[in-house]
Formats: sequence, C-alpha cells, structure tokens
Amino acid sequence: MRRKTRRDVVSRLGVRLPDCAVVTWPGRVVIIEGGDEAVVRDIHGVLSYSPGRYCEVDQIEQTAIDEAAVRLSSGQSFCVRARVRDCDTSARDLEMRIGAGVLSRSRQLSVDLEEPDVTVGVEIHGDGAFVFCRTEPGLDHRPAEAARGHDELAFLVDHMLGTIVGWLRLLGYDTTFAGDEPDSELLRRARRDGRIILTRDAPLSRATSVPVHFVEALAPEKQLAEVARVFELEIDRDRAFTRCGGCNDLVIEAPDSVIAALAEEIRQSYDRFTYCERCDKVFWAGPQYDVIVQTLEGALDGGPSR
Repeated sequence: MRRKTRRDVVSRLGVRLPDCAVVTWPGRVVIIEGGDEAVVRDIHGVLSYSPGRYCEVDQIEQTAIDEAAVRLSSGQSFCVRARVRDCDTSARDLEMRIGAGVLSRSRQLSVDLEEPDVTVGVEIHGDGAFVFCRTEPGLDHRPAEAARGHDELAFLVDHMLGTIVGWLRLLGYDTTFAGDEPDSELLRRARRDGRIILTRDAPLSRATSVPVHFVEALAPEKQLAEVARVFELEIDRDRAFTRCGGCNDLVIEAPDSVIAALAEEIRQSYDRFTYCERCDKVFWAGPQYDVIVQTLEGALDGGPSR
C-alpha cells in the first residue's frame, strides 16, 4: 500500500469507523481497536486484510501462541511466518521460538512449511506487533462486476496517459482524466461511474475490482492505437465531436451566431460544427481528426471507418 493510498484508507476508516484507532506501517494500516471486518473489506485501497490481534512487542510470542491454540485443531499442521522491522530479534529466531511454543501446547500438531493448514503470521514494527492467522482478499482483489455494454464504453485515464484523453473525447468516447490521486480514489471513481481504467501504473493495473487495462505502448499515437485495438473502438464520424475535448461534456450543434464568428475559410471548408457551452469552444472535423482516424485505422488493420 503506497503512502497516498494509506492516507486515503485511514481517512475512509475515520469516516466509516470514527472510534477506531490505527497506526501505519510501510505497506500496512493496522487497526489497534475499534475495527470492523465488514467495513475494512469494502474499502478501496485495501488489497488484502488480516483479522488478528495487536499487542506490544514483549507480548508477541505469547499472543501468537495463544492465537494459534484457538485456530488449530488436533492433527492439523502449521507454520509461522514473521516479518520484523526496527526490532532486535530476527524473523527466523522469532519463528523458531513461536513454533516451539505452539508445539509445546499439543503433541498432536505438526509443522509444514509448504502447505500448512494454518499459517501464523507475525509482524513487528518498532514497539508494536500484530498476529494473524488468515488473510482475505480486499475489495480491489475481488472480481469486477460485469462491464457496461460496448455502446456505453467509458474510460478513466490516469495522469500517465494524459495525451490520449482529448483524442478519445474527440472520437466521442466518455473519458475522464485523473490527476495524481491515490489508487484507491481512482478505483472508487471507476467503480462508481462504471468506467474502465487506462493506466501505465503496474500496481494499479493489478486491481481486479474494476476493469483496468495496462497500456504497454509508450508513444501517444501507439497508446491510442493499443486502446482502439483492445476495446474495438469504432471510427464513426457521427460519434466524433459529440464530446468536448477539453471537459468531456456532450456538445450541441453550434448556433448560427457562433458559426458566424469563425473565419470564412473554415466556414466554407466544413459543413458541421459543434459547440461546448461550458468551454465556449467550437469543433469541426479538421486535420487533427484525420490524423486520429489514420492512427486508429492502422491499429485496426486498415478496417473501414464509418
């Protein structure tokens, strides 16, 4: 979990669970008290969560042994996995001591480092420690809901792919742009609005709660071509310029008064003009549109445009 996402998750927890107390470790948000598994599992940014017990470092061994005793039944196998940071003891020594303590409670248990029935997880960071015996996928590692129909394709493009935002809009596709926001916020927006995320951020692309496409191409034209190929975008002159390239709003047919203010050369060269009331801009199928069409036609193996 990256720093911005940790801050976002802590903020969301504060809203959903106002009485909870948390500490943050690298890649972790640890709820000391007041947690609720049902709330945690449905917060964007939580890739996985582990219900368990928080304690002081000097209590970690006994807490882990007690937790294992609750989770393990006679005849089952277990292993101990420790992660230690800013602590005098080593992970290996801690694992050995806890394992020996668990075995001393019952001779009907066995150690299995490959496929144990129960894994006792232990994490220490400074003077705090956490013990857990199961890990569940969070919201962003659960399957996405069914995508919207092809005619309703909508995109959320992150800050790494800003150039193609305007092009997709000019082609008529509902496309919003995300600034340098936490991944959790992007996922939340995409889920709320039914959008497909386009990104070059590898960690973000591994989320499964919403459709996400990792764009491999580096050059903007090739990025556009890749998106067109993957999502079978149509080159449709009736769809083109139905959205503003600047704000994504649907445009209207340009009023006569607006067209009259254009240069005579432009008025004579084109027969269709659209207008964005929010941005006070006029659009027409000029040379830029032809470049986009050529790029997409190349991506679609020269398929005919409509």
